[in-house]
Amino acid sequence: MGGEIELIGYCGLYCGDCIRYRSRASDLARELLYELHNTEFGKYAAIKSSSVNQVDAVKKFEHYGECCEVLETIVALQCNNPCRIGGGCATFSCDVLACCREKALTAAGNAMNLRSVRGLRALE
Repeated sequence: MGGEIELIGYCGLYCGDCIRYRSRASDLARELLYELHNTEFGKYAAIKSSSVNQVDAVKKFEHYGECCEVLETIVALQCNNPCRIGGGCATFSCDVLACCREKALTAAGNAMNLRSVRGLRALE
């Protein structure tokens, strides 16, 4: 296989349009987590959020841990390999991909009966 066909999933969706595929947001979230860790920003947030003389903006540091969890989730969503190359998106298994491989189909649209392809209903 070569070129653009590798970016078309078994389901027919184009990976290049997916927010997760080679996501710049995931790259930036990873960089921010790295910087926050290296500067020990968590310690700063803990001190500021426990201060008696808090202003509303500083009080929000109480949610620093949740913020980091969201950033970690954004990082984990990144997909660098289309399903035809990498075997599916990194964070979930794909019934369409598994079914097409079982039936030796190059795409779900090649099935004689589309209803026979597991997972297509999720795309409706």
